Amino acid sequence: MKIRSCLNLIHRFQSTSSAVSRSRLTNDEIRAHHLRIFANEHQTQMEHIRRVEKNRNRYSRSNTINKIINEQININII
Repeated sequence: MKIRSCLNLIHRFQSTSSAVSRSRLTNDEIRAHHLRIFANEHQTQMEHIRRVEKNRNRYSRSNTINKIINEQININII
């Protein structure tokens, strides 16, 4: 009985691991994927920074940064 339960357990893990192994990526593919994600995020952040750079004084910049942060928090709450 114990052997059968162990075999069932091993079979279950093998079936899930075989599904994962079919979609394995090489290190280069993973690195390229991470670089694409980084580039997209960098572009999004640069759009926010450009808006901030248009303001001349520190008070305006801090207000703009606070506004952006509050908008992001409100979006995350929803």
